Amino acid sequence: AFSDQFRVKFEETMGKSLYLVFIDRYVIYVFPAVGGTLEDYGPALVDEFQSTPLPVSLEVFFLNDDGLRVIGELSRNATPE
Repeated sequence: AFSDQFRVKFEETMGKSLYLVFIDRYVIYVFPAVGGTLEDYGPALVDEFQSTPLPVSLEVFFLNDDGLRVIGELSRNATPE
């Protein structure tokens, strides 16, 4: 579970709803759910996931007032256009 203050730290700059990607044990990528650019970073995130010694997941999580849930997964075959 996240601290109640986790979302508050990002609320002013990213809004109340966030996408999270846990690439490895030490890195969480945070994107705004509205107007965000997660799609643009997909291939780079997959590359980082595949090269890290302690990978966690390519799942994309959605965090809002209702809590945290998985909404999808980045494609391992993602390639930049």
